[in-house]
Amino acid sequence: MESLQSILARLPKSPKPTVETPDVPMPPPCPICQGVGFLRHQVPLGHPDFGQAFPCQCTTQAAIAKYLSRLPPKTFESFTVNANNRLACNAALALAEHKTEYPWLVLVGPPGAGKTHLAVAVLRKRAELSQPGRFEVVPDMLAWLRAGIGQEYSLEERLETLKDSPLLALDDLGREKGTEWAEQIIYQVIDSRYRSRLETIVTTNSRLDSLSDALRDRLQDTRLASVIHMEGASYRTGKSY
Repeated sequence: MESLQSILARLPKSPKPTVETPDVPMPPPCPICQGVGFLRHQVPLGHPDFGQAFPCQCTTQAAIAKYLSRLPPKTFESFTVNANNRLACNAALALAEHKTEYPWLVLVGPPGAGKTHLAVAVLRKRAELSQPGRFEVVPDMLAWLRAGIGQEYSLEERLETLKDSPLLALDDLGREKGTEWAEQIIYQVIDSRYRSRLETIVTTNSRLDSLSDALRDRLQDTRLASVIHMEGASYRTGKSY
């Protein structure tokens, strides 16, 4: 008896249905790099830039757009200014526009005062100038650093990115679990940036006198930091402090 497999093999096969897809025009390549994403400078042999690839403007813009998409949608334009936060807003805007002598901005106040909003607004403003920084919620930052222990992207390498970032916002300092390891890590980041005078924004709900002496001395150094206390009703709850 002929097997079922043989019978099925002799049957005429139905043609595969064809699906017509509309032609979707591809975006034109970048007129500068022709879609490569990188450029090489026309320099003589022996020049430090000879043979080096540099990101094209289109690559930089794409990276900044991706960076902005990861930040909360908080800008100076969307910030509600009042008597309780006007000084902080002015100081944040001055830092964003390079119009202050203080590379550090320390915002102290209760939850909902607008500290995080202003920190993010500075980062967004700088990104518009092609100067993106880093935004780190301190407890999340510590978890990210701890995850680097024993990994290929090590704890030490992750620490260096925080120490060396041209602009770093540390949000919610003092909300982390106060272990000796966490205190040492935070001190390393802040002390390194203090000695390098790298631009830094710190927000905290805690009283500065509740922090360690070493951290408080650096955050309150009037040669480096503008420290502003924000009060008033919470944006989120309307509760006054």
